[in-house]
Amino acid sequence: MEIRTIQPFLKYFDSIRGRTIRVAQYIPPDKIDWTYAEGKFTLGDLLRHLAVAERYMWAENVQGRPSRFNSQGPELAATLPDILDFMARLHAESMEIFGALTDEQLLQKCTTPG
Repeated sequence: MEIRTIQPFLKYFDSIRGRTIRVAQYIPPDKIDWTYAEGKFTLGDLLRHLAVAERYMWAENVQGRPSRFNSQGPELAATLPDILDFMARLHAESMEIFGALTDEQLLQKCTTPG
């Protein structure tokens, strides 16, 4: 799939995040801190990681700024409802930033190396 204008990109990206949220809603709240092995990401860490990477890395980088990603820990949001709210808030901020891109800027950002 090749997206060359901003509106189809926004629709596509929003639908992808929506799928992630729908899956996350099936995590039993008492399993949010579950991990398959000691020292590995928990389910909550994975969800927070996606939210933080989207907002504080991708959305910052697309504005020409350095990444502000520094944590995906439970201090950001500990419970499943809090994590889902956190994800929604950061996604809305990201979509506002992405939505400010022109078609030309989208193409430049997607085709410029580095």
